[in-house]
Amino acid sequence: QKLDDAFTQSGKGLGISYNQNKFYFRIDNILISPNLKAYNCTVDRSIKASDHYPIWCYISKR
Repeated sequence: QKLDDAFTQSGKGLGISYNQNKFYFRIDNILISPNLKAYNCTVDRSIKASDHYPIWCYISKR
């Protein structure tokens, strides 16, 4: 079954989730089935406990 990228569906900007040694990548994803819809997908850059920033979003049924 095809899965959709939640950030592509509802995020703003590039969605960079990895930032280490001046490398900036979007390597973390939330994948959802087509019968779901993502809202307000965000990268939380305030959490510094890892080399990855957490990605979160709201998800509802279509």
